[in-house]
Amino acid sequence: MLLDAHTAAEQLDPAAPLAMLLHHFDVIVQTPADVDKLDAAILQLAVEGKLVAQDPNDEPATVLFKHIQKTKNALAKNGVIPKQKKQTQIDGTETPYAVPSGWIWCRWNDASMHIADVDHKMPEALDSGIPYISPKDFTAGNGIDFSSAKKISSQDFTALSRKIKPEFGDIIFPRYGTIGVNRLVEVDFDFLASYSCAIVKTMTGYVVPQYAYYYSLSPLVQKEIEKYINKTTQPNVGIRSIQDFLFPLPPLAEQKRIVARVDELRRHTAALRAELAAAAQDAVTVNNAALNRLHTAEDAEVFDAAWQTLRHAFDPLYSVPQNLTALRQTILQLAVQGKLVPQDPNDEPATELIKRIEAEKERLYKEALIGKPTKAEIVRRNVPFSVPELWLWTKFETVANIASNLTDPSSHLDFPHIAPNNIEKGTGKLLEYRTVREDDVRSSKHRFYPGQILYSKIRPNLSKVVVVDFEGLCSADMYPIDSHIDTRFQHLYMLSETFVSMATNTDTRVAMPKINQTELNKLLVPLPPLAEQERIVAKVDELLALCDLLEGELIEAEAVRVRLVDAVLAGV
Repeated sequence: MLLDAHTAAEQLDPAAPLAMLLHHFDVIVQTPADVDKLDAAILQLAVEGKLVAQDPNDEPATVLFKHIQKTKNALAKNGVIPKQKKQTQIDGTETPYAVPSGWIWCRWNDASMHIADVDHKMPEALDSGIPYISPKDFTAGNGIDFSSAKKISSQDFTALSRKIKPEFGDIIFPRYGTIGVNRLVEVDFDFLASYSCAIVKTMTGYVVPQYAYYYSLSPLVQKEIEKYINKTTQPNVGIRSIQDFLFPLPPLAEQKRIVARVDELRRHTAALRAELAAAAQDAVTVNNAALNRLHTAEDAEVFDAAWQTLRHAFDPLYSVPQNLTALRQTILQLAVQGKLVPQDPNDEPATELIKRIEAEKERLYKEALIGKPTKAEIVRRNVPFSVPELWLWTKFETVANIASNLTDPSSHLDFPHIAPNNIEKGTGKLLEYRTVREDDVRSSKHRFYPGQILYSKIRPNLSKVVVVDFEGLCSADMYPIDSHIDTRFQHLYMLSETFVSMATNTDTRVAMPKINQTELNKLLVPLPPLAEQERIVAKVDELLALCDLLEGELIEAEAVRVRLVDAVLAGV
């Protein structure tokens, strides 16, 4: 019975499927991108004649079209518009779908007063004058920021607007860059649009401006753009091509009903988009507050309580992908603060570890494997945070050695070549890379070895750091580093918010911002007992693996949901 009722409803009202979709859409809609798809579907239904019911009493579009042509001929004869070139005939194979009875297919120029652009002379910019806008002045929705636009003289305005000028109800159609990201003119004062845009002068009285505008934003027009686009260095669509766009022309009365319905539905989708954005921001805010409680916990009891609160809210909080990024960074930060695993009073204290590191560095120096080491320094003042009892603060140069082994690449063409863009920012993961030969490396590069850390010294890549288990050459924008502590712990610390913040703040240069070896060696490092370093690394690996698993599930679930949204919209 329900199916029969639904079928009957479709026969009476072509928009019935959309009504059912809107009634249930919040069940599957989760992102602003979904709402964008819904908006596109609404516009496509509008230009297919499926958004409102047809009325057999409406004057058919064939009659309307004759009125338009008669009016255009009179305007051309009186010199108001140029004499119109005959548009290309539409054959039966060109139209993408059948329009309802009472509609017709025509060319956009045939349904418009005129489509053209202004004179291509570039006007002189003044401090004040008449606005000369371009797509860079477009703002959200249908907005145009006239205050920020270039200003031109009245003489230039008069000269450039002889071909055409935008007026209330016209459409500004960018032909380059953001092609088809259009604006409906809703102001009634003088301005010009750059020759990078077409001006579509609406045949007001015969074509409702908002109907033409919604048509210009529809997927139908996107397909027309793809059909006519010139794919040169800067892709563009010519004026004649825009004039030739297929235009579905409904009866005038139906145009008005379509516009009213689209306006109503877009108010609904705008509210839905705002709700989703607010909900996403709320989830981020709650997550940040929960993570902040972990960061600021003063003792184990407070920390455990904050962690339990976070775990209970895990599912809703971490359905938002950006929250996972914040969680990963929190795990690293808690790890290097000594809050992730319990301390063991039987561990050898970090002071003894420092002594052994000094002895090892002295041995390496005597064997001419490193330069003369500086004396290890324990730092007690002006440290980023307090550390547990068996820990201490020291300097980067105490626990690591910045290696330098410049190598001629011509004799290592089949070696891997690692550059900053081969490392994922903030995660320490190595991405796909190529060989020295494939990257066509010619200048000397650092040779690195298994077990070393590769660190990008160039901003904005100061959180790009990876441990390698193979030999190769790395970019001159990177430091190979030997660690004298647990290499993975040092790697995790170099990914942490504390380290990245210190590395970033050392840089005062503008031309090529980077951290040099002297600055890097002075950065502070929290040093746990070696046994605790190993426990920290194991715990971080466990937690980050859970994050990766959760992210994979989110990505898979999102892909399924997107396919569902697309299938539902395709069925409307």
